[in-house]
Amino acid sequence: MSKTVKKTLRRPKIAKPEVKKIDIEWRGREYSEDIADFKLSNITPLELKHSLNEVPSKFAFWGSVYADVNKEIDQLKSDFDLWYVVEYGRVSAANPKATESAKKNEIYLDNPTEVKSYHNTLNALSAVKAKVKAIVEAYEMQSRTLQTIASMIRQELAVLKSGGGSGSLLED
Repeated sequence: MSKTVKKTLRRPKIAKPEVKKIDIEWRGREYSEDIADFKLSNITPLELKHSLNEVPSKFAFWGSVYADVNKEIDQLKSDFDLWYVVEYGRVSAANPKATESAKKNEIYLDNPTEVKSYHNTLNALSAVKAKVKAIVEAYEMQSRTLQTIASMIRQELAVLKSGGGSGSLLED
């Protein structure tokens, strides 16, 4: 194989974006969630307690937003399907021998504004859904991690209270 072919076959190096916050615009409001504020190195017991208390409410909030976005997407699809059925009936009555494809094309060509609006709204909601899902998953992971750390600290304290002081889980 020539050198130029080998070069083109190599995977390009893609820089991983450093996501610090996720911005979302939905229902006329802007949301911004800082997901880079989570640190594990040298976490103090007070910071751990604060995080353990804070994460569930954020997880619940974003989980409910995720459910609401899904509901809105489902309603949009349902409304479009109902509109499409009515339009399909109109086109079928006018051209009963037309193919399915021809009927669909006529519906889309006769109603470009409605179809474009539906697809634009669906795409925008899908983008919001993906961002909210990323936030929910980040808090879910954060919650599991914090619970693991708290469990390790409880184990360490139990070992220290029982008189065994070596092999500390809290040491570097």
